[in-house]
Amino acid sequence: PICTVLLHAPADTMLLAPNPCMANACLRPLHSMNGWEVTTIEKVGTPKAPHPIQSAFVKHSASQCGMCTPGMVMSIYGHLAKGG
Repeated sequence: PICTVLLHAPADTMLLAPNPCMANACLRPLHSMNGWEVTTIEKVGTPKAPHPIQSAFVKHSASQCGMCTPGMVMSIYGHLAKGG
């Protein structure tokens, strides 16, 4: 789950998935994302300025281990980024 990332393909890329899309970075060869914007959990918020999704996890005691929670946050973040 920690390797969940949000991908934005370059405008001239033929896609079989919606743009942006979620992916497990550990399953994607690096060369397949050349030129793509990759958003990781580190870009979503900071300890001093958490993203609203992160704040909601804290408020509702929804966090799990350090491996699971980043993947869950990224999945929600990606869903919202796609208009969900």
